[in-house]
Amino acid sequence: MVIHLEDLSPKGTADAILRLGEDCDALAGVCIDHPMVNAAVEKLAKANVPFWAMLSDLSTPARAGFVGANATKLGRSAGWFMHRLLPTGGRVAVLLGSSDYTAQCLYESGFRQYLSQKGSKIDILAPRETEENVEQAYALTRDILRIQPNLSGLFMAGGGIDGVIQALQDQHLTDMTLVSTELSEKTRTHLLQGSVDVALSHPAEVVATNVVHVMENNRPRGLDAMIVDVEHQIMVSESI
Repeated sequence: MVIHLEDLSPKGTADAILRLGEDCDALAGVCIDHPMVNAAVEKLAKANVPFWAMLSDLSTPARAGFVGANATKLGRSAGWFMHRLLPTGGRVAVLLGSSDYTAQCLYESGFRQYLSQKGSKIDILAPRETEENVEQAYALTRDILRIQPNLSGLFMAGGGIDGVIQALQDQHLTDMTLVSTELSEKTRTHLLQGSVDVALSHPAEVVATNVVHVMENNRPRGLDAMIVDVEHQIMVSESI
């Protein structure tokens, strides 16, 4: 069963997990890290129904494990690219999809960590959240550009990349440096057109294969959770 949630609120996510737990022998999902979500995972664990976190980890030790990239490493990789694409510095905005996703918070912290350690002259603005929504990403980008007309770059650490690019195109800012972690279906087109300089992402097929494998072959492990570390992809226009 593959379910796409319309309600991404803590209650909506927790209710969906509990509902699916009634019919499934094992679950895996991309979820926000919230007490209500963790409580649902813990309730399933007591019923011997394991739950694996995908792409973004959960803080409850009751989850059976995690399949995804090292989020700090991915964020530091984003910092590596931004540091080299903007060697003289500049002002860079950060857009998260939602700070409720553990991975996205670690993307940002890894990004800042790398630039700080390298003594970069890049000035990183406080993060804004797109709510994983294209329209919200468009509106936020327009607002940032209005307040920061001399913006040099954008680090897109969550959903809504299509809205960001549309806002940049509307302002004729085709030379804006943009590093993305977004898994948009249009990512390849954005890279080829030069709208995105580099995209760092999870290899979807590898993640899916590993998730199915652990769901088929493993039982709940409690505190001894199974971690499957998947190497993130690095995509530029010349590599696709």
